[in-house]
Amino acid sequence: MSVIIKKPKLKSEIYHIIRNDIPLRDKIASQLGITVNSVYQYARRKSRTLQKPFVLDIIKDHLSIDDSELLET
Repeated sequence: MSVIIKKPKLKSEIYHIIRNDIPLRDKIASQLGITVNSVYQYARRKSRTLQKPFVLDIIKDHLSIDDSELLET
């Protein structure tokens, strides 16, 4: 028997912030090794790529928020 554990998702407003905050998109893009426009597209599609632990750390540091404000419960 296998157990499926769902990871918490980013809140919708966080994706909205990523789409509109160019300096944040630039930080994420440089860490992922992709273009700023690709980060925008990931946020538009609500991609799980933006839920990687190091990306979450970038978002938390840039926005000065904690996990409870970042992730859905």
